[in-house]
Amino acid sequence: FRRVLFRSDINPFGDSTWEAREISPQEAKEIIEREGKGRQPIFIAHGWNSAIGNSMPLFDRFDNTNFYPVPVVWPYTVNYLHQQKVTALESGALLRKFFETENLDEVFPQKSLMMHSMGNHMFFNGVCSDNVNVTFDDIFMVAADVAFDIFHKDPKKHGNDKREKAKRFIGMLGDKGGKVYVLYNRDDLPLNLSSTHLANHEGRIGSTGTDCVAMPWSWCAWRKQSLIPEEFQPKLVNKDVRTAVWDAGFPYGGHGYQWEPLDRKSTR
Repeated sequence: FRRVLFRSDINPFGDSTWEAREISPQEAKEIIEREGKGRQPIFIAHGWNSAIGNSMPLFDRFDNTNFYPVPVVWPYTVNYLHQQKVTALESGALLRKFFETENLDEVFPQKSLMMHSMGNHMFFNGVCSDNVNVTFDDIFMVAADVAFDIFHKDPKKHGNDKREKAKRFIGMLGDKGGKVYVLYNRDDLPLNLSSTHLANHEGRIGSTGTDCVAMPWSWCAWRKQSLIPEEFQPKLVNKDVRTAVWDAGFPYGGHGYQWEPLDRKSTR
């Protein structure tokens, strides 16, 4: 994994093995316009221990939405901590360089972004570790495996680092008037486990939402909007999906609800 490419004609041989044809960004645009039939491309970054082979069959769930799914495929390992501390950050840095060299805003002037689980970590802590040369109409953080206080005025750990990354992350909205939608579920068992046992004992925003008063794990006892900088507040939308996850029949601790139609996720 040394560079970022657009690929087409993806042919999975299993969950983790596939072949595809390399194409230019312009050719990717032509394919998306032809097959999307007027729908906006939404770039989708998967999480830990996920693979394109088991995701592609679910893309047809976007057929009745305003979005055409474009997967952002990055390497994964079975080791959670290695994925978090090494692979995600390296992948994010490569993706940021790709944004620097390929003017995606010119090729795709209208586009959105969805990240699931550790895909949020790859973008927030990898891509946004430096200035980012790309914008999106809307950004969806689904079951995000990042710290609960990344958008706070005074984050509890690595405060300056989080604040700078948050500015760059929200800056990816540009001046289009879009929002960052944070979908959270306090019963998300994988996120609650990662909060308490696997990584630095920080609650996850995918369990708490953006405005949770300091909680070391799991669900949020109370909220305080003033924790969020005023310039961020109009651009952040919390969406509690706990009831929707239960109604959709997900087992206790539902985490993989990212394939529910995005029209249900957006509050706009």
